[in-house]
Amino acid sequence: MAFRFRKSVRIAPGVRINLSAKSANVRVGPKGLGYTISTTGKKRLSASIPGTGLSYSKGVSSKRQSAPGAPSQLDASQTKPSSKGPIALLLLAIGAGLVWCGAPSNETKIASERFPTNGSEQPKLKPATAEPDAGASQVTEAYAGHASSVEKTLYSTANVRLRTSPSAESPIVLTVAVGSAVMSSKREGPWHYVSYGNYSGWILGDYLAEPRPEPAATTSPIAPQVPSALSTSDNTISGRATIIDGDTIDISGTRVRFNGIDAPESAQLCQNAKGKKYRCGQSAAKALDAWLAKSRPVTCTFVEWDRYGRFVGDCYRSDGAAVAAWLVSAGHAMDWPQLSGGAYASYQDEARPAKRGIWQGEFQPPWEWRAAQQAPKHETTNPVRLLSGSCDIKGNISNKGVRIYHLPGQRFYGETVISPPKGERMFCSEDEARAAGWRRSKR
Repeated sequence: MAFRFRKSVRIAPGVRINLSAKSANVRVGPKGLGYTISTTGKKRLSASIPGTGLSYSKGVSSKRQSAPGAPSQLDASQTKPSSKGPIALLLLAIGAGLVWCGAPSNETKIASERFPTNGSEQPKLKPATAEPDAGASQVTEAYAGHASSVEKTLYSTANVRLRTSPSAESPIVLTVAVGSAVMSSKREGPWHYVSYGNYSGWILGDYLAEPRPEPAATTSPIAPQVPSALSTSDNTISGRATIIDGDTIDISGTRVRFNGIDAPESAQLCQNAKGKKYRCGQSAAKALDAWLAKSRPVTCTFVEWDRYGRFVGDCYRSDGAAVAAWLVSAGHAMDWPQLSGGAYASYQDEARPAKRGIWQGEFQPPWEWRAAQQAPKHETTNPVRLLSGSCDIKGNISNKGVRIYHLPGQRFYGETVISPPKGERMFCSEDEARAAGWRRSKR
């Protein structure tokens, strides 16, 4: 039994070397079509249809046709096949295959650049300076370089819902209008925890983008930029007001929050005199818009910048009427004692007995309504406290026998419990409480 040696080696896509005991050849071409060159000088072209058994093969002659008039006999060097050409071609094919196999593919290069395995530092990518493609997704912009613990301003790309937890099934706090700025402080997967005005909650990152470049990081706080409509000499801002909600307006692109008061939120529901629910926050915003339209423009004096970067100020119509005082006296907002020190309490005392605005029925103070929206429902064990236009002033007696009454919104109002057996009682107005010998709490 004779021993036959045959070996076929693929050295590159479409290039294969076939070795035997007597010769070697190189086959070039895709599956079903090939051109074979042997070290003996033979050349063959073959074609086949895989899986059918149909094939065609033809030898290719390397002899040149004689020119007309040339002698018919050729010398020995021309009739004997030369092996130098095929051998050189064979060596060239082997070398090309070695280079091909040794060079990494494009995918390998990209992977090695993105995820280096030798511990070397990843290449720093320069931010793109060209305008982004209009059809490109903005999600990448919202996520790129955004650490979960770094505060960053993002902008909504659609009317998006703010939710109480990072889940599409969680309760909705409110809808954030397209183009609104939100402050993202952390992230869980595709969800961002953001602050929007007086609200906080979760927004899906697919609807957030970062169209503006962020300033370089610094260890010192960044002072808010002074808007073009703000006079640096007297710290005032003036212009036509766009209503955001019952206690916030926009002047020339600057959000202005009224100082010392708190109006119901846009999504907040109250009860009217007939017990029917209505959106008291929207009613306050509409009433404010109509009232400001009677005497434009609005001028606001700067008080401070709040934690949301808003201009907090005392605002007035062009006829000099105070905006905050009118909102409280009309029953569209409440005096916020923690911030105002009771500056608008007298206006609230007028609105409550007259049952104006929110005082016509029952409602929840705006600051308590916001806290209830942010707190998990399983932790809300206490019943919701509702105020009304009558008999919600708490008159209690201290351990020293001092008679003090507490108004809704004051610091100790929520924790004060009235005990009738001790002589404590509820009052419907401050005049009634003072006439009965009670004095107002200072906090």
